[in-house]
Amino acid sequence: MKATQKNVEALERARTIKEVPWCEEYEVMISGMPFRPWESAVLEKGRLRAMRLCKEYNKTDPFEDGVDQADVALTRVKLLKSLLGNCQGTPNIETPFSVLYGCNTSVGRNFFGNVGLAIDDSAFVTIGDDVIIGPDVHFITINHSTDVTQRLQGIMYAHPITIGSVCWIGARATILPGATVGHGCTIGAGAVVSGEIPEYSVAVGVPARVVKRVFPTLSASTAAITLDICDARIPQNEKDDVKEGAL
Repeated sequence: MKATQKNVEALERARTIKEVPWCEEYEVMISGMPFRPWESAVLEKGRLRAMRLCKEYNKTDPFEDGVDQADVALTRVKLLKSLLGNCQGTPNIETPFSVLYGCNTSVGRNFFGNVGLAIDDSAFVTIGDDVIIGPDVHFITINHSTDVTQRLQGIMYAHPITIGSVCWIGARATILPGATVGHGCTIGAGAVVSGEIPEYSVAVGVPARVVKRVFPTLSASTAAITLDICDARIPQNEKDDVKEGAL
């Protein structure tokens, strides 16, 4: 659904971010309204900045002869903190890595992104703490009109993506515009996610569907985490307990 007016909340958030390519078209873009990104020199400058930083990041190689791996890791963190709008702790993203604007992407603590991570952050991409991303995962916030005339006119619109904390997103999954993945979810390899995935869900397939729920509970006697699994096909009160790691 295309927005018809600017999103005040999105604009307020953008004002707290560094290196935003601020212009009328940027405000329209992050609000989910129809826009033409190639007509704005300011937006283009923002994309080119992200491209240069990604290129510099992808040149770093901790396994190159004669380099100090700790120095490379520090350089990568510094580049990510310059590139991304909000970057908590010391994220680890394998190369190659690409992001369209960078400023619209936020990652929490203990973030790991495997090789081939690609983020189109025309709208905000917000990722929580302790998230693991598998190889070749794509986050896509941009959409094109199904109307051929509008598509030929270059009209696009974007919707934000939100990933909760303690999520695992499997290899080659695709997260589509407007998707929300709740806290503690597992997204299977190759899944295509749109809409909302409830917290503590395991979702697989194209389109992704929830096949079971995995709820962590704290044992009072052992203080150990155990997992309660709820198959989406059976009632909530018929959960089966399994050992951690059974997935």
